[in-house]
Amino acid sequence: MNTRTMLSSAALVLVGFCAAAGLNFLSIGTTVHGAASDAAQPALRTVARDATLKGDGTAALPLGIANGAVTAPKLSTAAVPSIGQVLGFNGANLAWQNAPVGGVRVADSKGQIVGPFTPNAAIMRISNLVFQIGVDESGFRAVVSTPAYHVSSDCSGPRYYADSFTPNLIRNSVTIGTQLVYGASPLQQITFSSVEHLTAPIVSNLQGSCDKVLYTSSAGVLTTFDLTTLGLTPPFHLEF
Repeated sequence: MNTRTMLSSAALVLVGFCAAAGLNFLSIGTTVHGAASDAAQPALRTVARDATLKGDGTAALPLGIANGAVTAPKLSTAAVPSIGQVLGFNGANLAWQNAPVGGVRVADSKGQIVGPFTPNAAIMRISNLVFQIGVDESGFRAVVSTPAYHVSSDCSGPRYYADSFTPNLIRNSVTIGTQLVYGASPLQQITFSSVEHLTAPIVSNLQGSCDKVLYTSSAGVLTTFDLTTLGLTPPFHLEF
């Protein structure tokens, strides 16, 4: 190898070394650019909530339902509960039902409890009063007509329903069509001069036939309750 070749090889080695050294001293950086709106819309760190929830949505305090937040109106039921009712399933939906009782019970076709069974009747609590309502396999037993008493002699003025069984644990009543008819509280001794014979449906502006009468009885203002609003479906049966 001559002197010129040796010098050329040495020069190439020196150039390669210097290039590598230069790369070590020069820093190479990479910048990732996000969307232009990132700075204006910072990352969500917590969530806004009302008193029905607890926590702020973070890993330390995850969101949850606050104690007492689930109330009756928030449940998917068709009606509001009465005193003493419990939440149950009627075969299709959640429904408020009377609490199970011992002994023989009347139930509807979906298994909802109508009430404890007494001969040809079910004991039911409606509007905070207790009634003994006639039942059979077809549902609630209805009569054709019922008397409504008046203080006036021509069946004008307020209608009253006589409750001669008072005082008693059970409020006297009768079923006309789908309406439960009874005397509202307070009951009082009243002397009546006429009686009106009512048939279904009982409405305030439709007067039945009127007769004069002289009759004194414990009575309350005639009140009706639509039994169809209970959501009970015939046929009825007994459960043990």
